[in-house]
Amino acid sequence: MNPPTTSMVDNMAARLAMTGRKLDRAQALASRLEELLDDVARELGDLCDLVRRSTGSPPDLGQMSGPLRAPRRARRFSREAPQGVASVILVPHGDGSATAHIEGRPGICLPPFVAALLAILKSDGGIGKDHLVGWKSMAHIQSALVENTKQHLSRAAVKQLIYRLRSLLERHGESPFLVQHNLRLGYRFALRCGSGPVTDRDNQ
Repeated sequence: MNPPTTSMVDNMAARLAMTGRKLDRAQALASRLEELLDDVARELGDLCDLVRRSTGSPPDLGQMSGPLRAPRRARRFSREAPQGVASVILVPHGDGSATAHIEGRPGICLPPFVAALLAILKSDGGIGKDHLVGWKSMAHIQSALVENTKQHLSRAAVKQLIYRLRSLLERHGESPFLVQHNLRLGYRFALRCGSGPVTDRDNQ
């Protein structure tokens, strides 16, 4: 087999760079779609609560048609995620990765940066006064990631980490909308305040 020529190598390098840029754009779009679904699902949950308080019975989402029909994952989120989970335990490993146990269910292996992101999102603090941990702004997340990983990540890179975290949650049977987004306040993990045991990362 003849070795690749310089022009072939240059062509492959150019194609790799172009494919990498396409992947970055696709991940950014997927992250934005997750955020939009998150906002729609939160609004749906609020409307369901309003109907329940007004009529004494929950609305039948199955009767909605066309654009009013809630996506399956949004319906699941509207029922489960607003009240949050009781515990999220991160078991760190020597290479910076961690295993996440949500309410005692089988662990989810997270790569180092994704594990650092989850530790930040689930920390008991931030903006907000409801029953869940506070919201973290993008600037706060970026600053905390620098402290935890010693690397500065752009907003786009943080959103890619959020997309990866949601994808891993869904792949292991958890709701991706446990990673909540608020256009004004930022991001958080739907963990009830002061619930569950903590690890060293919780206080970072």
